[in-house]
Parts: sequence; structure tokens; C-alpha cells
Amino acid sequence: MILGLPGETEDDMLATVRYVCGQQAKPFGIKLQLLHVLRGTDLCGDYEAGSFEVLSQDEYIELVIKCLEVIPEDIVIHRVTGDGPKNILVAPLWSGNKRQVLNTLHQKMKIEKREQGTWAKQKKFCPFFLVFMRAPANVPNLRFTKSIQPWYSQLVVENRCSGVVRSQSKK
Repeated sequence: MILGLPGETEDDMLATVRYVCGQQAKPFGIKLQLLHVLRGTDLCGDYEAGSFEVLSQDEYIELVIKCLEVIPEDIVIHRVTGDGPKNILVAPLWSGNKRQVLNTLHQKMKIEKREQGTWAKQKKFCPFFLVFMRAPANVPNLRFTKSIQPWYSQLVVENRCSGVVRSQSKK
């Protein structure tokens, strides 16, 4: 999912995450990707003409955290940012330092005690009855390994309606 497309609001992006994660055949994993403006593209022309602005690092970090809070813990986070080729990257230039972005994200989540699946813990989609239920209390929190390694250490497999949960270590 590309975050920061021209004309898309934060509410639009969060609605997309809720839609994807709320499907009966929900994904095993999801990738969150920052919009990159690359030289030689139509998007670059629009950007240089002032048609839109890219997200600042602070805006992007906050948006990613909100997305992570919506994404249930049993969906693997494959990516939270990316980096465009530096030789043709026009904007945002801060995205060229991927390690800094990941470390900032990790620190902010840790300091503010924010976790993947917070929204899903409060309301759980049951595809058979279309009701919201409380998530089981024993679903593990998102655990950070190193900031440049995958953003999960547990894979949670659950029966979405009965609430039966088992977890298995993932490295």
C-alpha cells in the first residue's frame, strides 16, 4: 500500500487499511510504502509544478503508526518504508536514510506505548456473523527485533470467530 498519494487524505489511507484487513480472506502480510517522487516521471512533473506535497518524516511516522494500530497482530508487516534510487530520488529526500526512519518509528512507538493491532484488540471482525467481538487477551504484542530486521517475532494463527489462538515463534 502506497502512503501519501496525491489527493489522498489520512482518513482515506486508514480506510484502505481497514478495508484490506477486514476482508474474509484477509492478507497474510502487508507492505506499507512511502510515495517516492522519481526524476523523469509524470509524478515528478506534477510535484515540481506544485500540484501536491509529499509527507514530512514526522507525518509519515505518525501515519505508519496509525496504520499499524489498525492492522491486526496476526498480519505480518513486511515493510514500513522503502527507499527510492538515490540518484533519481527527488522527494522526500529524508527517505534516503532508511535506518533513521525505522529507528525513529521504533522509538516513537516505544515511548508512546503504541502497538500493532491496538484497534483490532478492541474490535474484532468475524467474517461469518459480521459482528465485532473482543480479541483474546493472550494475543502477543508486536515485538521489535532490530530496527532493520522484519517487524515481527510472533506469527499468530487464530480462528477468527471462536477466538482460539496459538502463536509460533517466527525469526
